[in-house]
Amino acid sequence: MRNNKQKPAFLDFKGYQTDWPLNPKRAVGIGIAVAVFVICCLLPLSHVSETAGASLGLVLGVACLWVTNCVPMTIATLILAAGSLILHLVTLQQFQTSFGSSAFLSMVGMITVSMGANKTNFARRVSYLCLYKLGKSPTLIVLAIGISTAIISAFVSNLATTIVMSSISIGILTELNEKKGESGLGKAVMLAIPMYSMVGGMALMSGSPAMNMVGVNTLENATQGLYTVSYKQWAIIGIICALLITLPTWIIYVKSFKVTNNNSQNIDTNGFRDKLHELGPVAGAELRWILTVVFMIGSMIAGIMDLTTASLLCACITICPVVGTVKAEEALKSLPMDMLLMVGLSPIIATIFDNSKIGTYLVSNTLGWAMELQPFVLMLILCLALTILNNIFANATAGIIAVCVASFTPLVISAGLNPSVMMIPVMFMGSATTVLGVQATIVLTYSYGYWEMNDTIKPGIITALVWAVIISAAVYVVCPMIGMPLYL
Repeated sequence: MRNNKQKPAFLDFKGYQTDWPLNPKRAVGIGIAVAVFVICCLLPLSHVSETAGASLGLVLGVACLWVTNCVPMTIATLILAAGSLILHLVTLQQFQTSFGSSAFLSMVGMITVSMGANKTNFARRVSYLCLYKLGKSPTLIVLAIGISTAIISAFVSNLATTIVMSSISIGILTELNEKKGESGLGKAVMLAIPMYSMVGGMALMSGSPAMNMVGVNTLENATQGLYTVSYKQWAIIGIICALLITLPTWIIYVKSFKVTNNNSQNIDTNGFRDKLHELGPVAGAELRWILTVVFMIGSMIAGIMDLTTASLLCACITICPVVGTVKAEEALKSLPMDMLLMVGLSPIIATIFDNSKIGTYLVSNTLGWAMELQPFVLMLILCLALTILNNIFANATAGIIAVCVASFTPLVISAGLNPSVMMIPVMFMGSATTVLGVQATIVLTYSYGYWEMNDTIKPGIITALVWAVIISAAVYVVCPMIGMPLYL
């Protein structure tokens, strides 16, 4: 009798083991990445360095994998790491130094600490307090939700903040009988949430640790540790920038979706007050978590502990029995290892670009003309360049920040400018993926049905431009006042 049982295939094209079948879309993405690598290797770049073509091809090829999402982010990142060693673009010692000096452990600590917010009433307390004090009209509800989102996002990851604030806001919109797909207030609120999570992410280095730490670590690696931005310096400038862009962002989204107070009665804020009272006083796990966060941030700003030490210590406190707020097992399972690995290995891009000189070559040939401009104008141009790339490649933010900072830094130094200052707007705008609704933070609110994909484009472009100008101006003015000179 014939055995019809099929022999197991050697290659898992169907994705039975990995859950990633090789479908046509993914095959095209992989093909593009390979083609980019081969083309770059064939480019006549030997006059730059022997490894210039391979360096450019590896970085751009991996960027294609990140952008197209044709393979898991972890695979693309490991290709970057393994490729840099196989192609002799970095030495083993440089590789180990880059990873060892990365923000991997700092991010593990800060993300673990931020998990405590999900186990407490902190987010709801802040949001109901802001709504009680400000939410007396539709336009002010947008502002109240925006401010509370920014405050929470300064201490909690952007994604987690967006999820929590969306659940709170849906209840409010339902009570106000706002119709999905038709409500201007609904669109403004549900799109303002991710925007203000980005605002809060800029305020503190720990607010959006993945993006912020990639920028700082890449700067350090591109300058062999000579230049950096401390937690205190980031906090001073970040909080000022966050405050300056809060009202313009509110105006943009209120005006874009025609949220008005005409023909509407004042909203009774007593309901928000009642919900605030239902939470009870700050006590127990919530108080412990707040004290942990205050201790972590305070010790870093005061210079008592460095960022890595403070974040790891407070992560230990967060999962420690008796004094903690999160189970150690839950914390370990919830760590975004794909993003952590990218952060840990992204500084290698700076080392690759430095060894091959390809970053300086590309930027000098595209933006070299701008080196003669005034520092503020140059700062704005670099900031806008990052913003454009960041919004085109919406979900490859960490990689885009690493590539841009690694490329811009040598050229800025050659112009006699302080890279610690010039790169701050670039790093701040790393969180500003405001234009496309497919961006990870924004798309979280899409499923609620209040906005369509095309609703994000116009206000997103205006927001990105306004943020770039305000942040560049603020950095230009504030940095010299806190001991960060513009010139070397």
